[in-house]
Amino acid sequence: MCGIYGFYQYKNAVPCKALEKIIESLALANIDRGKDSSGQAIIEKDNKIHVIKKLGDAKHYYRHPKIREGLRNHFRQTPKAILGHTRAATTGEVNLMNAQPFIYGDIVGTHNGIIWNYHEKFIEHKLKPLTKCDSEIIFALLSTASDNKARAKLLSECSGYLAIAYLDQAKPDSVHLASVNNESLYAFNTPYGIFWSSIRKSLKKTLRRHGIKGIEIDIPLGEIVTIGEDKSIRREVIPCEIWQVNSMPYNYPTVYRHQSDDINRICDN
Repeated sequence: MCGIYGFYQYKNAVPCKALEKIIESLALANIDRGKDSSGQAIIEKDNKIHVIKKLGDAKHYYRHPKIREGLRNHFRQTPKAILGHTRAATTGEVNLMNAQPFIYGDIVGTHNGIIWNYHEKFIEHKLKPLTKCDSEIIFALLSTASDNKARAKLLSECSGYLAIAYLDQAKPDSVHLASVNNESLYAFNTPYGIFWSSIRKSLKKTLRRHGIKGIEIDIPLGEIVTIGEDKSIRREVIPCEIWQVNSMPYNYPTVYRHQSDDINRICDN
């Protein structure tokens, strides 16, 4: 179980003055879903991507002075998108390499869930793993296709659970949300853009606290929901009948090995 959250701005929308506070609230709300590492991908209006990751939970992330300073600089001009993640380690050690968000090819994304056949899929599709985390195979597969019809078919090859948010750097005019066998992804349409989180209650409460009215977007199981910067919503069905759900429980490590804080390893690409 991990937590994902984020924001995608509509074209020509009025900047959301409370955006930095809202994103921090969503990150802190997802702490109980993942305490091993925290990370955010911030996509600027010129499509430049900054990825900031840190070992430890979201409180530890936001208390770090250099991360605070970096986020403040990035939020001075409203970013086009933010993809956030709180990790509960399943496959792969607790280190920055395995922390999300991930970038693979043109795909930047976050995942909540577990994929059991990730190793086989890397071999089958002749893809090179860059981390030791099962989640990476999702974005590696997505990077091999240019449209969501092909991507939906690729997602159906995975075995496990997923709720994902991703953006294609080659086509940054939309953000994509999808959920299969994992009812923990909620999104709200607001005048500023789309906000999403793994926790519906805290997302609604946070928006309400900042006086933002939102209409919930339906994200049914087995669909890729694409929200464009022009406020359009498109859907692509994932052939979920192909999905195989392993009977094994989530493979959380019995002992978390939190590595020491190393400021030089904060990742800001």
